[in-house]
Amino acid sequence: MASRGLVFNIAENTAILKYKLWHADVELRTAAPTTIKKLAIKGNASKDEMYDAFLAETNIDLKTELSYTGNKVSSPVGDIVDSYYACKYGYDRIMEEKDDGKK
Repeated sequence: MASRGLVFNIAENTAILKYKLWHADVELRTAAPTTIKKLAIKGNASKDEMYDAFLAETNIDLKTELSYTGNKVSSPVGDIVDSYYACKYGYDRIMEEKDDGKK
């Protein structure tokens, strides 16, 4: 509702990507941010809580690796953490479907 900046460009590009995937008969599945966050810790987790869960799970200190000096987690650290859990969610769903197909 109160979005500013490039958020509209992102939405336009996302729409074009979805359209092209649909035209190419590529199935697209989406997950709500709360679903992705629940995989890490809880559905309403903050960026800092997501980062702490990532650090505990992977033992990779992105703040140090990226020479991040901010007090609160933000880009690019938060984006990497979000991407990690989104990929993990997708992988888990694929593996579940494979297991379901074997039964």
